[in-house]
Amino acid sequence: MRMSDYTDFKSVVEELIATKNKLAQAEEELALLKANRDRKRKPNPDSKFLNVLVRSRARLKHQEGVNAGLIRRVVLKALVKENYSNMEFFSKYADCMNRLMGYTPFIEDCKKHAPETEPSIIAQHVVLAGEAKINLVMKKGLVESFDKKLLRMTEAIFTENELEKLQYENLSAETIAQLTEN
Repeated sequence: MRMSDYTDFKSVVEELIATKNKLAQAEEELALLKANRDRKRKPNPDSKFLNVLVRSRARLKHQEGVNAGLIRRVVLKALVKENYSNMEFFSKYADCMNRLMGYTPFIEDCKKHAPETEPSIIAQHVVLAGEAKINLVMKKGLVESFDKKLLRMTEAIFTENELEKLQYENLSAETIAQLTEN
């Protein structure tokens, strides 16, 4: 065997090894890309609940003369549009309210800054404002979180009887739609 054949053979083998290494690296990158693509974000189990709240807030954002009756109708209509069970929604709504009502500084803030309004009424408005506002109220207090809006939280969005009925009785979309007309 000639020396030139040996160097040609050696360079071919080196090229094969380099190609094999590049192929292995490309396969690793491809596997990583596939793993990232296949890793799906887990759906939020509260997404329908949050969608109803977001839809309601968006609808109320640019309304004038917002009162508890209007808020009630908007929430119920959003509930129907989202095709969400009233029992599930109001169960989560009640859980959020209970979280606030069980927090002593919230009750004290209510009594101090809005003594004429029941804390449960204020809790309804805070829950409608969303999870971030609930957390802010728990962290910084009611006045710092809502300031002048606190003065408008004087009417109950839902009566206690309505909340109980909506939480424990599965109502049809038609029945809920009729409630929005009241």
